[in-house]
Amino acid sequence: MKKISLILAVIFLINFFSCIPGWAKTDYEIVFSENFEGDLSRWRLFYEGGKQKDSQKNKYIGCYLEMGIAKDQLTDTKLPRAESTPFPVEGGKIYTVMADMCGMDDQVGYLVFLDEKGHRLDDKGYKFQNNINSSDWQCGYSYVEAPEEAKKASVILMGGKAACNFDNVIVCKDRVGISSDFDSREKYGPQALSNSITEAQKYDIVFSQTFEEGTLDDWTYSDRSSSVKIRKTDSNAYTGRKSLTVKNDTPGKTVGITTPSFSVIPNFLYEFSADIYKQGIGNNSVELIVNFYSEKGEKLEAFTLKADASDWESYKLSLTVPEKAVTGDILIEGGSGTAVSYVDNIFLINKTVRTSEEEKLEKIKKSSVIIKTGTSNALSKGVKTLIDENNSKVVPLIIDSRTLVPVRFLASNFDFKVSWDETTKTVTLNKEDKSCKIVLGNKEIELNGEKIISDTPAISIEGRTMLPLRILCEKVLGKFVFWDQSGLIVIGDEEALTQEDKGIIEALVQAAL
Repeated sequence: MKKISLILAVIFLINFFSCIPGWAKTDYEIVFSENFEGDLSRWRLFYEGGKQKDSQKNKYIGCYLEMGIAKDQLTDTKLPRAESTPFPVEGGKIYTVMADMCGMDDQVGYLVFLDEKGHRLDDKGYKFQNNINSSDWQCGYSYVEAPEEAKKASVILMGGKAACNFDNVIVCKDRVGISSDFDSREKYGPQALSNSITEAQKYDIVFSQTFEEGTLDDWTYSDRSSSVKIRKTDSNAYTGRKSLTVKNDTPGKTVGITTPSFSVIPNFLYEFSADIYKQGIGNNSVELIVNFYSEKGEKLEAFTLKADASDWESYKLSLTVPEKAVTGDILIEGGSGTAVSYVDNIFLINKTVRTSEEEKLEKIKKSSVIIKTGTSNALSKGVKTLIDENNSKVVPLIIDSRTLVPVRFLASNFDFKVSWDETTKTVTLNKEDKSCKIVLGNKEIELNGEKIISDTPAISIEGRTMLPLRILCEKVLGKFVFWDQSGLIVIGDEEALTQEDKGIIEALVQAAL
């Protein structure tokens, strides 16, 4: 009987402690987190809400979010708040939402659920708050069930009439045990990160712009007579404090601005997205046009994302990069009219899942100079070019079992300054703290004042100085060299290939032709 009682007591204690926050489920999946150590580019801020501060009060906290507003601006309908970028959730699942809070007013957090189009499913939201209004940090949390039709969720942090502070916002799938003891949480509980896993971060980002840095210096204007600028505003940015304002004041004209060019991969599936809001009436719905260009700069197929939303909405467009495309850019354009459009969070991401071999091939193409014996074509860091634009007879070649390569082409493609002294027949290479002199017909090479000996002297072929491959690339330029019996030569900053990489070697041979 005593044995049975003891077993029942143990079972009771296990069940009791499993119900206490901090003793519940410890294997958790975080779907959103923010510790405010980075920037605020994933938050939409209202009424001066969201100033980052650094706290020394609790050393583990670090930076936190202070929600405050000037007293003369405060009304019951104008409270400072911050809304997170929506993140994916599953309908019908239980979620734990938590945040550290402190302050002497009613600081409140909400978790709101959104449908497929981003519309809120209810007006109330699910509240988690610090109920004691304490100047000491406390953990507010709640367990909520996502509606069946929920596809996304967003965290809303709301301030009051006094300074309200937030830190370590976390949303976990399932019911997770929470402890108000900071040391225990730090040791056993879920930890907030500076960046949640977002949809864009799962793939390669081809181009992105959140406008938080506040500069468009490298963008190109189509028409400067109208207003295209980054505007600092609390109410007209989808996340953070800044967005792009597009306004056309010139009748009959179209205002536009184009992003810098970026590299693309032919035949890959990309997804283009942006947050857009049109204020006022008029027919100037803003258009975002993704343009693609061939190696010769010819304009290929273009894809247009058109928006006419009267409030902030997120738009997406799937597209396949044209077969001959090597570069692209994005044109943001507004038509004539009186309305103003705002654009925020532009992303172009590569959604094609590549094999490790494809990733390795792409990395080598973008970081190396690739040449082939007997061939005047070359691939320099992803761009096809000629070894000598004025003479197609300048090629790498083999003489007396030595592979000779053109000095000027390789040195200049690795950012060396190249000069020629006709009187002394000397080629001089300079880069930062490295200097080299090569004299035609001489086996001695002067490198940073010291002599190194080549087994073959520098010679001139077709008016270009040629040196043995390895002495130039490895000794002088300080690069790694891969040579294949097919004549393929790959030169880069790391040892990227072996003879086992047959598929990659074959693809590089084709790329270099």
